[in-house]
Amino acid sequence: MLPTEPALNLEPTDLLSRFATQSNHYNTYGITPKAFMPNTKNMQLSVFCTTGLTVEEITNVARDNIPGKVYGHGLSFVAFIRGLGLSIDYDNEPEKHANVIGWPENKDGQKNLAQKLSREVNSSEAFCRYPEPIEPLNP
Repeated sequence: MLPTEPALNLEPTDLLSRFATQSNHYNTYGITPKAFMPNTKNMQLSVFCTTGLTVEEITNVARDNIPGKVYGHGLSFVAFIRGLGLSIDYDNEPEKHANVIGWPENKDGQKNLAQKLSREVNSSEAFCRYPEPIEPLNP
């Protein structure tokens, strides 16, 4: 394994970034629970491991990997996500990518977890709203 490749095992102290890709994913108070709802097709929430990266480097991850506009990102510790009973599949495809999995089947259960994630990010002031939306390099 090359030294620049991230390990496929995540530590509890690793940080995951969830990108706010829609205008309803944030408001004046921070990131909203809608940003943390899993994809209804595959019941996964796409995130990126951004441990040790600067804000500029995190925005570059967004620019390189997210197909549309990105309005900001929220950071959450792996330990907090796992503490909610969710799991993380660190597939590294694309680089640094992971999926939060293990969501409840019912919508109320999903909303409850999304609210907890949003509240944790906002209470720790771990939401970074970009002054201007980030546009993808290759739309």
